[in-house]
Amino acid sequence: DSGTVRQEQKILDNIYLENVDLSGLTVDEAMQAVERRVEETTGYRIILHMDDQSVGVTAKELGVSGNNRETIENAAKIGQIGNVIKRYKVKKDLENTPIHLEMKYQVDEETLREALETYCVPLNREVSNYSLVRDNGQFQVINGQRGVVLKEEESVQLLETYLTEIWKDGIGDVELEVEITEPRGSKEELARVKNVLGQGSTD
Repeated sequence: DSGTVRQEQKILDNIYLENVDLSGLTVDEAMQAVERRVEETTGYRIILHMDDQSVGVTAKELGVSGNNRETIENAAKIGQIGNVIKRYKVKKDLENTPIHLEMKYQVDEETLREALETYCVPLNREVSNYSLVRDNGQFQVINGQRGVVLKEEESVQLLETYLTEIWKDGIGDVELEVEITEPRGSKEELARVKNVLGQGSTD
């Protein structure tokens, strides 16, 4: 046998692509079943964190797709090529031990970049330093806030790896690469200044 799969040949029982049962399906039918599953999984949100802010974006919007044709074609060959004894042994083994093949996901980098531009770049934030304002003769401390800027290149690489190698299904969770700028001054520092100014001020 040359190892090619006939169109009408059905995949043996107890063969799965992750949790999609391929038993008794032709390659085309298996492709359709797997595509439905991919459609479902890529609808899940991946929560992207930028320091203290986060946004949920579907895996599909991040450019994830799942072309598994090669894996399905290989599934159709299991126990169907080689000599009769070898094939019989594989069938017997399958009765006791189902085979679970791994689902593969791909990421379109262009789509991923666009998603980051759309959802994450707007969360970039300028640093604001701690400051004092005088209100009715009282000094109030205005809290500072860290500056946060998305590191785009690093985040693209990080997400590609996460989506193709780590994430499998369900809600995802990723800390993106960001550049942090700490605010100048501090509450304590300004509280001391406030006291000095408070003691020293007269009408």
